[in-house]
Amino acid sequence: MSMADSGQVDVCVAVCSLNRPKQLATLLEAICTQEFHKNSRPGISILVVDNGPDEATRHVCKCVGEKYSEVPIRYLVEPVRGISFARNTVLDHVPEGSDYLILIDDDEVPCSNWIDELIFSQKRYGVDIVRGPVFAEYEESVREWVKRRQYFGWPHAKMEDGEKLVKGATNNVLLNWKKLRHIELRFDERLARTGGEDAVFFNLLIHRHGLKICYAENARVYERISDKRASFYSLLRYHYRLGANRLLKKRLSHHEGCSFTYSVLLPHMWHGMRHIFTGLAGMIFILIPGAWRNGDVFDSFFRVARGIGHFAGLFGINYSYYGK
Repeated sequence: MSMADSGQVDVCVAVCSLNRPKQLATLLEAICTQEFHKNSRPGISILVVDNGPDEATRHVCKCVGEKYSEVPIRYLVEPVRGISFARNTVLDHVPEGSDYLILIDDDEVPCSNWIDELIFSQKRYGVDIVRGPVFAEYEESVREWVKRRQYFGWPHAKMEDGEKLVKGATNNVLLNWKKLRHIELRFDERLARTGGEDAVFFNLLIHRHGLKICYAENARVYERISDKRASFYSLLRYHYRLGANRLLKKRLSHHEGCSFTYSVLLPHMWHGMRHIFTGLAGMIFILIPGAWRNGDVFDSFFRVARGIGHFAGLFGINYSYYGK
């Protein structure tokens, strides 16, 4: 019998935030007004870790907490800039007695039955971790080729409900806290400025500690994508960052008992060269009418940027994204 079958369970929903008070307010309201049809309503608390800090963020937590007093909101400040520090503050302050820890980003909004579906999937499939999809919602000014290319959101291919996964992320995930709290694992602070700390964290949970994770198709959240974030320059930096930080993440996720040089380093160099050469070859689309409109040329630039990032990572040049 699962935890949710044996009576009311307690859920902590945690959010790390940085200078997004309006988006955070929308998120908190959506959490406080969750509906339950497949499970009894759990006890819900919210933990907000401000990596700013910002008085507007504190004020939002206070106002929403007063409006929905049945859902306690705890506001904490993590003064050290960097996403890993904020996430570790979450791990240190999950309320005693919590059965589940749910993580979501501060620029997302969940569907009305989000928590219900996460808990239902955990019970149904008997896993330790449940990950739901993230759908991108674009501002009207975002170009159509960006929307078609699916640079944002997850997953990018059809998946079946309950499908077993080998990766995780913190943007829409439920963890069996009763089990996880006994595992001495932290978000790696060496990735505090680069990002990717969640990928390493879940990689170790799944492959080193043997936790099971599955996909929950109906536990949906929506991420608002601004025109600025979807610009060519931002996407170029994004792909460079993916390449530059990839090797560091691989090092920190490296499994014992195999050669790092042969299992990680050589494939990393090969992927870098492949990105550069295919990107350069693809730039022939510049000569084809309409290529600029459908995004083929831009994809070529992005592949080259990612390949250059691969080789930057070889020399320890990582891209700082968080904590600026």
